[in-house]
Amino acid sequence: MRQVTKTAWRIIRARVVTENAWPEHGKLQAFIQDAWTMANEIHNRNYHLTDNVGCSLGKRQTQVNSETIGKTRLAVVNAYKFDLSPTAKAHEANRVKAELLIPKGRYHALELVNGLTPCKPFQHSIIQEILNAMFYQNRKDEGPAYPDMFEPAPKPLIALILSAVQYSILEFRHGKRDVQDFKADRARPLYEKVLRELTEREETHPEYILGIRETLTRNAHLCLGLDQDDEDLDMENNMSREEFEASLF
Repeated sequence: MRQVTKTAWRIIRARVVTENAWPEHGKLQAFIQDAWTMANEIHNRNYHLTDNVGCSLGKRQTQVNSETIGKTRLAVVNAYKFDLSPTAKAHEANRVKAELLIPKGRYHALELVNGLTPCKPFQHSIIQEILNAMFYQNRKDEGPAYPDMFEPAPKPLIALILSAVQYSILEFRHGKRDVQDFKADRARPLYEKVLRELTEREETHPEYILGIRETLTRNAHLCLGLDQDDEDLDMENNMSREEFEASLF
């Protein structure tokens, strides 16, 4: 039963990030039941889903979001060079940087690069970094294990990563990092806003959004050596590696 439970945990983790990061109670229960059925089929078993196991599986939704924000915080500090030193100078520099990145609460980097050069929204290598760290560390991870869910990279997953990035930056708005729980009451509005923007852009530029989603998956495969093609892919075919790296905030 342990293997079935472990597999069900991984399936729920994949379903949450690729479909709905903060599902309502009924939807989460459906995720749990579907995952349990699928895990039994994978292991050729027919175990009954007990209340205790169901409760344990339900906690996976909170855990995966906590893992997402944990990895994102590291990526944000590295990408934007926030200073964790406990000095007034560092705090002021962090505050200014956070305000430049997210003026009036808006995710500035979806619109501009370095405040000057127009940039196509939703293209940023930090998305790839977090995607790889969460789901493509090895060939048994959820990305390779459940390609139907991850190929191409789903919009809800991109929205979750981007909302976690924005959330992590906002923690520096007063200079000193103010760590906040990445929970529904605080984080879901950011998540839903980014998902809405992605959907709206997809309606007007479907090939553009599909290209981003496909490239994220192909790059993740390349990192694991899953593709035969060794070409170093950029977020856009006509964008050089130098231009792509310059699109870091």
